[in-house]
Order: sequence, then C-alpha cells, then structure tokens
Amino acid sequence: MHQAPPSIDSFTLSQHIPNAQLIVYPDSGHGALFQYPELFVAHMKLFLAPPA
Repeated sequence: MHQAPPSIDSFTLSQHIPNAQLIVYPDSGHGALFQYPELFVAHMKLFLAPPA
C-alpha cells in the first residue's frame, strides 16, 4: 500500500512555527498512535513535558 507523504501544508507550517517539529511515522497514515504506540507515547511525553 502506498502512503502519501505529509501534506505540503504540514511541512510549511513546521517551517514557520517557532520550535515546531514535523514527525512522520513511516507507512502509518492516520494511525500512527496505533501502529507505533511506544514511539508515539515517547514523542507525546516530550511534547507535554514542562519547558526546561
């Protein structure tokens, strides 16, 4: 199954929002949290952590 790359809008936003990161999970489509649960939770913990 071929998965489309992230939309150009996602890439553009990540380039213009300070401190933004675009994280792309391979072959996951909209199901990243189900297909990569450990990695997704690790990224969410970093996102939700208080600033250093």
